[in-house]
Amino acid sequence: MSYTEKQLATELENREGWLLQQEGIVGTALGCDQGGQICIKIYTDGATSETKAAISARLQKLPFEFEETGEIRAF
Repeated sequence: MSYTEKQLATELENREGWLLQQEGIVGTALGCDQGGQICIKIYTDGATSETKAAISARLQKLPFEFEETGEIRAF
């Protein structure tokens, strides 16, 4: 299924709290995957394969990708 930006933003909003509670997840956003398609970006700081598997199972029908960023700090 193809999602509009608005639809994907709603999907992210509904799941963001849960995502940020997962070990090693430091942020989320809407962005583009390597093919240029809109997706949910999940920023990580050493997330385990178990954490990634749990997220993948929960988001299985949504376009998303993990991006290792390390710790994110506000200035």
